[in-house]
Amino acid sequence: RINPGHVGIKVSMSGSDRGVQDFPAVTGWVFYNPIVSTVFEWPTYVQQVVLTKSLDEGNAVNEEITFTNADQMTIATDISYAYSLDPGKVPAFYVKFRTDDMRQFSHGYLRSLIRDKFNEIAGRYKIDEIMGNNGPFLLEVKAAVQKEVVQYGVILEAQFGIIGAPRPPQQRLLIGGHVDHC
Repeated sequence: RINPGHVGIKVSMSGSDRGVQDFPAVTGWVFYNPIVSTVFEWPTYVQQVVLTKSLDEGNAVNEEITFTNADQMTIATDISYAYSLDPGKVPAFYVKFRTDDMRQFSHGYLRSLIRDKFNEIAGRYKIDEIMGNNGPFLLEVKAAVQKEVVQYGVILEAQFGIIGAPRPPQQRLLIGGHVDHC
């Protein structure tokens, strides 16, 4: 049974039609022989992900994103993003990622891709363009991520951004011959 807000695909393990079914099964009953087939189910509703340094929000581990900008400053930030799956492309999603665990995808592949795009694109932005009016920077990062995942049916939603203020590296002051952290 495929639940509302989900799609499924049937994977046949034998016969002339073995492999991943090209079209997803929609809400309702899917009949199959469990000896020679398996049905995997994916949510098509919006998945929201929060990646923070805080152990009290999102996962109980530090998942902040760090990147280096054009000023060679390492910046740490908390981000949130939302995405959904295009029901018609779920078979391509399965072939690429071999999982129906959206948490694994969100905190594994997608997190790594987002971190890479933040790092790649931040290299063209000065600190005031990231700390201040960072709209153009975030739009460019989001577009770069979307370009990579659209072929697998992953659709980034409007929510894609920095939570709170980015954290540039703490400046160090030399006080009385000692390094002091601000």
